[in-house]
Amino acid sequence: MMKNAMQISKQLLTAILLISLVISCSPEDGEIGPQGPQGEQGVPGPAGEDGQDGEQGEQGETGTANVIYSEWIPSDFASPITDDFDQFELDVPQLNEVLQDSGVILVYARRSTLIYPIPITFFGSLDENYNWRLLTTNDDIIAVRVNSTDGGVIGEPFLNDEYRYVLIPGGQEAEGGRTMSAQDYQNMSYEEIAHLFNIKD
Repeated sequence: MMKNAMQISKQLLTAILLISLVISCSPEDGEIGPQGPQGEQGVPGPAGEDGQDGEQGEQGETGTANVIYSEWIPSDFASPITDDFDQFELDVPQLNEVLQDSGVILVYARRSTLIYPIPITFFGSLDENYNWRLLTTNDDIIAVRVNSTDGGVIGEPFLNDEYRYVLIPGGQEAEGGRTMSAQDYQNMSYEEIAHLFNIKD
């Protein structure tokens, strides 16, 4: 009987020791193993459908396109002109390029709020008999020239405030797709040209 009790006590003690060992072991005691190899990249999924196109915007205003225009340039005529002839020159860097492209050259003179196309001739109604016209050169120059039509001294020139040039390259189209000629542009008023090409004062 005593022997059996001792065997049971030994077995019980052994079980308690094993349980203590298991409990005292921590997961932190072991080192972390190396990371395994990364798996292969999966096959890309099908592309989504294209979205619907947005509505087309409204047509914008006519711009200057390739049209070139200057600021209003003060006149360089003498005041008064003591001869029957005088001229001054406008420096126009793009002149030769526009001429080679069969372009159109327009020049306007402004006196107060009125704008006159050049060339222009006044006969008597302004107490003048003067002719204003243009000469162009291969040196990118537009010369504005005035001469008396009756050989008299010009005196104070009527168009002696400001000048502006407008250069229109060849091939410009008007509304409806029609190509405009030089004569078409020359027949238009300054206000029509300014509106057509959105020229600002």
